[in-house]
Amino acid sequence: MDIKSELDLAVASLKKTTSGYTKTGTTGTNWLEAFKHIDNIYGLLTPPPPMPKTTVIGIATGWGPNTPSDLSAGELETYMRFAVDLGVTEVRMDYSYPNSAPFNRAAIEANKQGLNLVPLMTHLRDGVVADSVDAVLTKFGAKVSRIEVGNEVNGKWAWGVTPDPVLYTSYLKTAYTRCAKRCPIIFAGLAQYMTTNADTMNALEFYTKAKNAGAVNYCDGIGWHPYSDDTVNGMGLNDDIYALMGKPLYLTESGVSTYNTSEEVQRDKLIDRIKKSQAADYIAGFYIYSLMNHSDTLNGREDKFGIINRDFTKKLAFDAIAALL
Repeated sequence: MDIKSELDLAVASLKKTTSGYTKTGTTGTNWLEAFKHIDNIYGLLTPPPPMPKTTVIGIATGWGPNTPSDLSAGELETYMRFAVDLGVTEVRMDYSYPNSAPFNRAAIEANKQGLNLVPLMTHLRDGVVADSVDAVLTKFGAKVSRIEVGNEVNGKWAWGVTPDPVLYTSYLKTAYTRCAKRCPIIFAGLAQYMTTNADTMNALEFYTKAKNAGAVNYCDGIGWHPYSDDTVNGMGLNDDIYALMGKPLYLTESGVSTYNTSEEVQRDKLIDRIKKSQAADYIAGFYIYSLMNHSDTLNGREDKFGIINRDFTKKLAFDAIAALL
């Protein structure tokens, strides 16, 4: 029942009451009927209490050796099953070009396992962004939870140009306009750069200049990549970024490599970051980087971010996170 209908019924009941009063005295039933409809109107005008805040927990897969683009069909099925067993609900994966075959292959398997998708638009060029948005939403529809536009674009390495918040905002606007509210659009997760030069831009400076260019009008949330726990450039900046941008934060990558630390430290830091994200009203998503090691034999920092090894054996963090979720 809408407000107008309830108001009409309340007025009709009051008219009956007035008529009854002038002839034979008040009619209690009619008064009660009127107040019932007035109470219904009050309920329609009063917004419902806010839903309890939830933080989406997902996996950020990365790209390269032993990520979904590089696994056999059987391994890919096992990979996504591990994600489900972990308790996450979404998988964030690179979407490099319209109808990306590596993405589509992995996304189909993720959907079969009940996981939703966060396509990461990594190729920001004129004509590509809009087509990519259309292609992924046409193929996967409601299975796309949100689209992240760009990755660590405050670094030249990420998109091949000197960091340019105004240019980036133009691509964000293109994605947001083409998406047309079909799903949320997320501002690119920025890297923890704290200096500005030809190759990098201070993260807060990039956010500020993008905001001044109108970026907050073309997104539904803000990406950020806290890979440390200090107040200078990691989890400690969450409050500042939210205060600056005024949109929900999505920590679309956060991880701890066991290349230079123990499995115990990886476990404890990830659990702490997830708990802090769940407790913060403004953090809407936390994405663990990453599910699987890029390599068990190579010994570089980038190779050891997984919470499982290449042979699908678990590190300590896996069961601890599963228990938390």
